[in-house]
Amino acid sequence: MIGAQRGAPTIAAGEIHLWFDAMEAPTAQILTLRQTLPADELARAKRFHFERDRRRFIVARGLLRQLLGSYLARPPQELRFTYSDHGKPALLEAQNPHGLQFNLSHSGEMMCVGVTRGRAIGVDIEQVRPLNDMM
Repeated sequence: MIGAQRGAPTIAAGEIHLWFDAMEAPTAQILTLRQTLPADELARAKRFHFERDRRRFIVARGLLRQLLGSYLARPPQELRFTYSDHGKPALLEAQNPHGLQFNLSHSGEMMCVGVTRGRAIGVDIEQVRPLNDMM
């Protein structure tokens, strides 16, 4: 679980860490995670039509910030991101002395974060859905 690690995780060059967690959370945890989000992410959360999607966004972004903050020994609310032309977030270079790279994927109620150093990373998860018998 992303929020359950003890101490600051360390990652050597060439290593890849994968973290999995559920995006369903009790209201108290969502309120705590919400406090780690800056104004632009809170505004983005408000744009979701369904409450379930809004809550999952807050949990995913909040847990991502907690995880990256633990690697960098920084409070999650202090982390700042830049965004590519396609909207992919990256840590500001000034806050990222070890060249951490990350990627977040989510499907259904699950999320996965991949973390590495010095190279791009991509992760993808998909919820397995049973198919109805077509015959």
